[in-house]
Amino acid sequence: MKLTAILLVIGILLTGCADQAEMSRETDDTAAPVVTEDTTAAETTAALPEESGEWRELGYRRVRIDETAMTVRIESDYDEPKTVQMRKILHRDENLLLYATDYDIELMDFGSGAYYPNWFRWSGAMTVVDCQLYEREGYANPGVILQMQAADPTTGAPVNVWCMNSSAGLFTLFDEPEILCADESYALVKADGKYYGMSQYGSLSKLVSELPLEDKEYRNIMLSWNGAELLDAEGTVYEVDILELNHGNAALVREYPLTIEGEFNGYRYANPGRYNAYLFDADGALVMASNDGRFAAKGELLWCENDATGTVMLYDKNLRPLYHNKMPLPHYTEDGRVLAVCQGDPYSFYRIYSPDGVPEYESGLYDKVLTVIDEVALVVDGGEVKLLNLDESEIVTLCGWHDSLFFHEALTGYFKSENLLDGLVEGYYFMFEDRLTGISFEYCYSPKTGEVHYYEVPDGYAYAKPVLYLYPETETEVRVTFEHPERLTTVYPAYDGGWQVTASPDGTLTDERGRSYYCLYWEEEQMTVSRTDFAEGFCVAGEDSADFLEDALAQLGFTDKEANEFIIYWLPILEQNPYNLIWFELTGSREAANALNISPKPDSLLRMAMHILPLAEAADITPQKLPQFARDGFVAVEWGGVVYE
Repeated sequence: MKLTAILLVIGILLTGCADQAEMSRETDDTAAPVVTEDTTAAETTAALPEESGEWRELGYRRVRIDETAMTVRIESDYDEPKTVQMRKILHRDENLLLYATDYDIELMDFGSGAYYPNWFRWSGAMTVVDCQLYEREGYANPGVILQMQAADPTTGAPVNVWCMNSSAGLFTLFDEPEILCADESYALVKADGKYYGMSQYGSLSKLVSELPLEDKEYRNIMLSWNGAELLDAEGTVYEVDILELNHGNAALVREYPLTIEGEFNGYRYANPGRYNAYLFDADGALVMASNDGRFAAKGELLWCENDATGTVMLYDKNLRPLYHNKMPLPHYTEDGRVLAVCQGDPYSFYRIYSPDGVPEYESGLYDKVLTVIDEVALVVDGGEVKLLNLDESEIVTLCGWHDSLFFHEALTGYFKSENLLDGLVEGYYFMFEDRLTGISFEYCYSPKTGEVHYYEVPDGYAYAKPVLYLYPETETEVRVTFEHPERLTTVYPAYDGGWQVTASPDGTLTDERGRSYYCLYWEEEQMTVSRTDFAEGFCVAGEDSADFLEDALAQLGFTDKEANEFIIYWLPILEQNPYNLIWFELTGSREAANALNISPKPDSLLRMAMHILPLAEAADITPQKLPQFARDGFVAVEWGGVVYE
């Protein structure tokens, strides 16, 4: 969307309130009503619906608004209930509630179910002029533009202030601004012939660099994982790192030529960003661009895969999408057919495609289709989890389904279960977690015998002792965050919304207090790594573990120091067992489980988790092929492990 009036930061408006201590917004239900000097909305607002004092659905939350006590009660099945004390209602209509607490502005969008606590810091001198929704192409939730007015603290003159989503911060007015691309985290704006970047992690920054951004015409502009990406007519990509705002209030801009990585039916594709992809025809014309995946030719189909969300768009040879929306990663049968889950609202179904993308079978509608793999489908139908043949004939009902039940994954191959059968079991393996009780459990189904077994997952299944090494080419300020920080159980040093360190080329990390570390350490709760079926890997005698690890780690590309620290930790665990099945989970799978956001982005990233299954006797297993890691430029290396009990 283009706005005819917007944007540049008024940092001084926030200075006073930003220095104040954070105050709790939670009160008990007996708190006395708060009387404010003005609890009325702006002239452009409408009254809340009559049921405003009753419970309303807000996504997975339940909300009750009490305008007399000026409180908002928020409850859900997953979070502790809380009561938020409102200081002032800023805007209210059928779908939106915007209110100020002592120090923050919070937004509830009942239309989309979105809730934005701590939307941005609040200054009591502000008055809401307008609040509106605008549609954002490709996003389920609409964007929000909030226009406010405030007095300049220096001159006292009225100033127009804008906020866009939770990312934009506060901005003064431009004559002819243009929002080039935006989402909840970043935005790129062009005004007065210059480019400005906005980030939820900081204020607005003018894009100051030696690159002549203002003098170029761009044939494509889209968001990247940490900012925006611009493609010019000559095939040069400019990566705008809006997240990095520590260089004189200037976002970093990197320039690099576009590199063609592969071909598909006469088209060529390149994936310059983490989730940005470009497709060109034979003449070099841009045919398709995506900011939500990476292109790859797989068989007779073109994939645009996002490995963090585990979703993909599939296209046939004519670039027609097989389904209008993203779908979970499909499975392929031995004869090349594609088994795809198609998610609808509120129902889902599955399709079987020929290798070239022609639909061959479409199932009926189900509450959920959890997975389709090889010759079976797992669905939720009428509140029950059912295992079906691909023709939808029922094999067995496994269990009941409820909102707190979470399906993790389905595996085929060999796995061990002492409380079912001795040794390794061949078949299908379905993994669930009850997030209400904290119990994880699995079902095993054998097509040969028709047996179905249930057992609970032992508590020992967690990602243990992961550490992260950072080796920039020069001394560099580095920020590290996780896609899912809520899964962290132990961290060192302290993780205060992320790690901020100065990294040296030798790997030494120094925090803001001047304390030095050789690595960053954390542990994750159980179920946050991808469980393997051990269809490939290595069977290693406990007494041979040291020699095996030295060879395997050298092949993977670990330095002697990194390998030494890894072996010192894991060798005692391996040697206590007669034999161990070992499989190395690598970067792509680890990123899908809990992606690392490192800024500036490393040139080379290696993430490895060693999966260990103790055995009493040796077992035959297909050897795993280990890739060689190239350590180029800024290098980041992670190692950890998982023990199956």
